[in-house]
Amino acid sequence: GAVQATHHGFTAPVDALELADGRVVALEAGTGAISLVEAAAAPDAKPKALVTGLGFPVAMAEAADGKLYVTESATGSLTRVDLATGEITRVKDGLASPEGVDVGADGRVYVAEAAAGRLIAFNPADNSVVTIAEGLKTGLPAAEGTLPAYTATGVAVSDNGSIYVASDITNAIYKVTPSAN
Repeated sequence: GAVQATHHGFTAPVDALELADGRVVALEAGTGAISLVEAAAAPDAKPKALVTGLGFPVAMAEAADGKLYVTESATGSLTRVDLATGEITRVKDGLASPEGVDVGADGRVYVAEAAAGRLIAFNPADNSVVTIAEGLKTGLPAAEGTLPAYTATGVAVSDNGSIYVASDITNAIYKVTPSAN
């Protein structure tokens, strides 16, 4: 429960992830970068960007093949990122404010479309998309005349296949059990 380290120098960090290889990366909304969190770095050292060029990224998850899936609010995209090469591939465009993302044991990528109140599943094997749930109370609107609210809708997939979605409107957690698709 004690803080082991604190790292500074990020620009609007919104997510952090320990990769399967043990490295820790941070997603920076302010720079559109995925940066390495280096344990030995000086506390005020600028983080090393592994990938840049993301459009206001919100969340990320690692797939079994080591690729990252990132939601990009500014582009309305689900994006696959190869940290080894720096390649960015937008695998699904036209999403309504994609925010939370997680990869299930089935290999599908689950994404909360916050502005649509929808949970979708993207299948990387065939690039298909299915709607898992609709009518979710997500996508907290900003007050009139102000900057957009930034309370991200989170997604987590359990080992048994249940999907949890955080509601920023009703302050609730939805549990979704998808039918066999």
